[in-house]
Amino acid sequence: AFWSMMVFLFVLTVGFAYEWKKGAMTWEVQIKA
Repeated sequence: AFWSMMVFLFVLTVGFAYEWKKGAMTWEVQIKA
């Protein structure tokens, strides 16, 4: 259970970082709009 949770958090963090780098500006525009 511990390792499956760690893998899940790792994938989630990597995916979030990738999306943030790819579309940080786009997100800012959507939040302000």
